Amino acid sequence: MKDLFQSSGVNSAGRFAELDAARGIAILMMIVFHTVFDLYFFNIYPVNVSGGFWRYFAFSTASLFLLVAGGHERRRLVAHVVWHVLGQL
Repeated sequence: MKDLFQSSGVNSAGRFAELDAARGIAILMMIVFHTVFDLYFFNIYPVNVSGGFWRYFAFSTASLFLLVAGGHERRRLVAHVVWHVLGQL
């Protein structure tokens, strides 16, 4: 069992490196989308945030954020899923 967790990036503090990386990506995506949304909302730059690329980006951001910001009981499952998804890239 120990080998399984070592291969998936669990450190001595019980944290999953891939899950932390996915959380960081989700936060960066959230910052990017909200910056673009604010540019639209305050009429600084005309961008359509309710359709096209930015709509899918918003859905992807929210989905990733909710997936990786789960509670303690789902941490291992989410880390396993993230590990396999990142391994496919």
